[in-house]
Amino acid sequence: MMARRAINFAVSSLFLRKFHRMNLKKISSDVYDLAESTDPIAPLVKEALDVIDCSLDSHGWELAL
Repeated sequence: MMARRAINFAVSSLFLRKFHRMNLKKISSDVYDLAESTDPIAPLVKEALDVIDCSLDSHGWELAL
């Protein structure tokens, strides 16, 4: 069990270092703009965002992080 926690921590730390270098506001804006666009993939993106939003409402952010 401790090894699993150590591995999870190491992976999380590496992910968070890369994650902080991303421009999250720009990515978020681009994804939501795509969902509202006329692009053929827009309905799928919108549906995916709805699923994510419902999941976060139901289960909270602690599972997302």
